[in-house]
Amino acid sequence: MTTCSNPATGARTSHFYVEEVTCGVTPTSPAWKSLRFTSGNMQLSKDSVQSSELDGSREIADIRLGSNQTAGDISTELSFTSYDDFLQAALGGTWASGASDTGVDITVDEILKTFTRAAGDFVADGVAVGDLIKFEDLLLGNNSGAFIVTAVTSTIVTCSQAEDLAAEVETSDYATADSVEVGEARTSFSILTHFADADGGVGEYHITKGVEITGFNFDIAVNAIVTGTFNTIGRAYEADVSLPAGSTFPALIKTEPFAGVDGRIIESGALIGLVTSISNTLDNAASAQFEIGSNDTSFIEIGRANSTLSLSTFFENSTLLNKFVNETEASIVIVLSGSDGALSFTYNRAIYTTGAPDVAGEGSITQALDAQALAGTSGESSLVIQRLA
Repeated sequence: MTTCSNPATGARTSHFYVEEVTCGVTPTSPAWKSLRFTSGNMQLSKDSVQSSELDGSREIADIRLGSNQTAGDISTELSFTSYDDFLQAALGGTWASGASDTGVDITVDEILKTFTRAAGDFVADGVAVGDLIKFEDLLLGNNSGAFIVTAVTSTIVTCSQAEDLAAEVETSDYATADSVEVGEARTSFSILTHFADADGGVGEYHITKGVEITGFNFDIAVNAIVTGTFNTIGRAYEADVSLPAGSTFPALIKTEPFAGVDGRIIESGALIGLVTSISNTLDNAASAQFEIGSNDTSFIEIGRANSTLSLSTFFENSTLLNKFVNETEASIVIVLSGSDGALSFTYNRAIYTTGAPDVAGEGSITQALDAQALAGTSGESSLVIQRLA
């Protein structure tokens, strides 16, 4: 076998992460989780501080490098459960378990779009408006799909946006989704990068400590896999290090990536059609902060949680345009429902900040809308993420 000198390749690069107990310290005997990604890595940078000394020539007398700055954008294909830790960390919240019950006798009304139970109490179980719910043992039509609850009483759940229901009476288990909201919790990770074919095939490990997830964006489009990016800032970067003692790598449970066909957009309680793309972004206004005498980031400052959306549709009528013109509040829910589970992003209070149709030629007219998510008038979260297996 011929030995050649070749550069490391992205195809043989892997990322792993572990949650830290003490910020900036990799846990003892870490159990590394695989970080699924398509591109991106943690990168070290330093500001150049140039001397202004005058020495009688036109030459630069000296230069120094500033504090270490570590950040990176990790690009992904969004899939069920693969990024639960990062979504939770980005929001600063904690996943809360949903409601459930077993062996419930359910009657489905495909016209009223209701699910009626013969006994028991949905409200007492904890089912609420806005929950993502699934009756998993229903057999007909799309009755076992994942739907957003738009009304609930003790015996009736209404999902007004549900499609392709069929009349049915069946005994079924049901569950509502786990959820996470914007909060104040701070979570840091150690991220391990393995360049397997670096150093002539021997391989190198690089580790970044004190990494916080400072935001994300996801893009859902026609005929495309749902892609996204997690934004990060770290405190310290170490290159070509030994694998931490006691490291283990649990088996990866690989779920199918979501695609545009898995998406539904619910606007103010009703499904909207002719949407060609939607992007949602969370920006925590994070920045690395430094102090004299330290070469690494001293702390990561987090600002407000700023959630925005960009929506592209074909222009059919002025319903959405008038909401922009009249500054009418709307709710927007993005539901992704695939073979492994459902994931939803709920913006209960949003204001459209743009919305004009664009006549670009003789073809179909398109409409681009941007929206700003806001906290509820009683302090409710501006963004709620739900997951439902």
